[in-house]
Amino acid sequence: MTSSKKVALITGGSRGIGAALVKKLVSQSYFVYFNYSDSYQEANDLVTELGSENAKALKANVTSLQEMKKISEIIL
Repeated sequence: MTSSKKVALITGGSRGIGAALVKKLVSQSYFVYFNYSDSYQEANDLVTELGSENAKALKANVTSLQEMKKISEIIL
């Protein structure tokens, strides 16, 4: 990730509307972190499509405070 990019975090970003939002933000020069819980293949495919310099998938359950703290440590 370069410092010139804006950063976004999308929850549930590996499929459907979330994946569409990830793609849209990447197209607008954002680096996008997105989480998935069970959709590893879809998340991996999306990162491959967009490039690891533009997006990163994070496995986490967003209903778990402990897992969300882990995500914040990665992003911050």
